[in-house]
Amino acid sequence: MTAVKPDLAALDAADPLGPLREAFYLPEGLRYFDGNSLGPQPRAAREAVLRVLEVGWGERLIAGWNDEGWFDLADRTAARLAPLLGARADAGGGGRFHLPKHF
Repeated sequence: MTAVKPDLAALDAADPLGPLREAFYLPEGLRYFDGNSLGPQPRAAREAVLRVLEVGWGERLIAGWNDEGWFDLADRTAARLAPLLGARADAGGGGRFHLPKHF
């Protein structure tokens, strides 16, 4: 019995996730499979960080705390994490949450 070698280029071209590769910074021809890593840098992440540096901090200065939503970021983050951790978000602010006693 002879093995049939698939047309890998055709499979790549037909892959519906193929276009997502362009969303990341990757050297041409590289196949990146490291599971113990941040992974390839998303282009959107770089753009977001640069926008915060240049506009949120660079142009808005202290107004960025409110304009960018940094002032209440800890509270919003705690509210989103609390259900995942089986905790309740503390309405007192500061991004605190309370875990059940078994933690």
